Amino acid sequence: MRYWLFKNEPDHYSYSDLAAERDCPVMWQKHVRNHQAKNFIKEIELGDIVVVYHSSTKIPAAIGLAEVKSAPYPDPAQFSSGHKYEDPKSSVDDPRWWTVDVEAIRELERPVSISEFRADEVLQETKLVKNSRLSISPLTKDQYDRVLVLSSS
Repeated sequence: MRYWLFKNEPDHYSYSDLAAERDCPVMWQKHVRNHQAKNFIKEIELGDIVVVYHSSTKIPAAIGLAEVKSAPYPDPAQFSSGHKYEDPKSSVDDPRWWTVDVEAIRELERPVSISEFRADEVLQETKLVKNSRLSISPLTKDQYDRVLVLSSS
């Protein structure tokens, strides 16, 4: 099992929206269009655990946990004519962009803010801090455990 951090904007699709889909896995709503993040998606496996992080808010923070419920599959938006995330260079035979289905596990006891990530010896090494533009990035087991510790303090 691996651990991941998925960033999204809560005004588009929040952790509460995901949690409302209880017992019903949904496609991750962030249409990734960054090649490094895409490569990370292709490494994700069924059963991996996700820390959901809200960005573009007054206080960006890790909010909740989710479980990956599918293997990576082509993001259907890339094939949708006129869709904001359509990619004319992509084809069904050779898709460029991928996604996974996730299901909410639980909200964190309290959010873990970006300032806490930056100040923490373990979390300051995350790609969230080192390369904040990535919407999907791996976490080590130690980093994941640290998020849980901070969220319960």
